[in-house]
Amino acid sequence: MLAVLGLSRLGAGAEGRVPTARRVIRVVAVRPVSAGARIAAEDLGTVRLPAAWASPHQLADPADAIGRRAAVALVPGAPVMDAEVSASTAPADAREVAIRLDAGAGIPAGDLADVRGDLYLTPPGRSSRPRLVLANALVVSARHDDSGSVATLLLPPSAVAGAIAAEGEGSLRLVVRGGSAG
Repeated sequence: MLAVLGLSRLGAGAEGRVPTARRVIRVVAVRPVSAGARIAAEDLGTVRLPAAWASPHQLADPADAIGRRAAVALVPGAPVMDAEVSASTAPADAREVAIRLDAGAGIPAGDLADVRGDLYLTPPGRSSRPRLVLANALVVSARHDDSGSVATLLLPPSAVAGAIAAEGEGSLRLVVRGGSAG
């Protein structure tokens, strides 16, 4: 909240007065939101500040963030920028499915939340050829730790059974679509 209070004093003159210019509403986080978490109405608030101080990349309406995922951790009191909110919204019937990935391959580098990728299956055996299991799947999150690599993908209900079955047929690799991960 101190950051919000600081915004209201930012640029005040020597006498501490804020310019009387046109004011605009901007969205701020009012409680911490982890990267990859869905943003709820309770996570956000608004402040009024002089238009000259507002970035065009700051959200003006909480509805632009509610229900979407935080692309980065949101800090209480900080303005919410358009790049900090995922660009995608989930279809109402979509399912989040955690998929174990090939332990040797791991996961692609970078922040994978809200990027798209393809999932390939490599059956066991030397002469096996990889086959595409899922194309253009939305990656919700991905992690690698001592227990292995897991990617959570947002899938239509019709693709869930095939993705789960593929886990038991061999090694899975996630291939991120060009230029998406950072």
